[in-house]
Amino acid sequence: MIKKTIILLVISVSLASCEEPSFPLKFSVKVTDEEDNPLPDVPVSSGTFLYWDRSGDGFGKDVWSKEKARTGEDGLAVFEFASKRGDIGVNVFPPPEGYYPTTVPNYQFEKVENGRWTPENPVIDYVLKKKRNPIPLHAAILLGGSALELPSAGTAYGFDLLEKDWVAPHGKGRHSDLLFFLERRYENVYDLDCALTVSFSNANDGFIEVPRSEKYGSFMRLDYLAPESGYQPVIKKTMSADPTTKKRATNISSEMNYFLRLRTKIDQSGNITQANYSKVHGDFRFDVINSKDKGYLSFNYYFNPTPNDRNLEFDPKKNLFPAERVTEP
Repeated sequence: MIKKTIILLVISVSLASCEEPSFPLKFSVKVTDEEDNPLPDVPVSSGTFLYWDRSGDGFGKDVWSKEKARTGEDGLAVFEFASKRGDIGVNVFPPPEGYYPTTVPNYQFEKVENGRWTPENPVIDYVLKKKRNPIPLHAAILLGGSALELPSAGTAYGFDLLEKDWVAPHGKGRHSDLLFFLERRYENVYDLDCALTVSFSNANDGFIEVPRSEKYGSFMRLDYLAPESGYQPVIKKTMSADPTTKKRATNISSEMNYFLRLRTKIDQSGNITQANYSKVHGDFRFDVINSKDKGYLSFNYYFNPTPNDRNLEFDPKKNLFPAERVTEP
């Protein structure tokens, strides 16, 4: 009886989606570079919900209708069509030569007034970042099978970004760019209290947090150049679970990124004379499940080996780790 009810509900939702009326709408997409210069003759595509398709596996899927237009000299592409739900997606792919792809959130019209979706003709900004000066970098994805195994909890271990390995005697690394210290109390997945502290062996090194949406924004995720100042000495990531409530908590965020200043040297006046710069896409993640007195560490990083060069715009065709395949710049 329950199964029959679910099937009837799915069918009724499908029919409702098909019978839902469509109303006209109008909007414009403005395509610019980061300096707000309009980009003409750029192909733009847009889609809106058409109906819910219950065929195939699972409970079905949304089917969207798609429209295409090109930007004028003012960078504007104008769309007019009908929509059932007033939600529209916009995309520019492939982007013009010399620009990085980007993704913008779906736009939702507010309501229907006098038979039309409102507001009338909103402008959706679509910003494309230029390819300025992509260079070779050491870029690595330490994730999944490539995740690092922390030798033990309660001890700080140095990691060499240039060698992509723990510092000796635990690996072939020679310089402790980052120090990882794991605090671990683990009974089971519902009873744990753990923390990972990321710090630096050099007192003048540090990090800068850069929050950014994981889903939306430019393929060139961060700024082209690492900042000159503002670096902090410690990152602490936590993970816990309450055995009574079974609630888990963590401050690890997929939307967090970092700039790093490393191997910093200063003169007698405290001025920086030499440093290397790096960036991390995503957060520092760790796991203690199925591990005895150890932990597993995951992060993605880019390291510029040239001292004092703050450029971190990576050329994916020129990875200084030849065996690594990293596609994000």
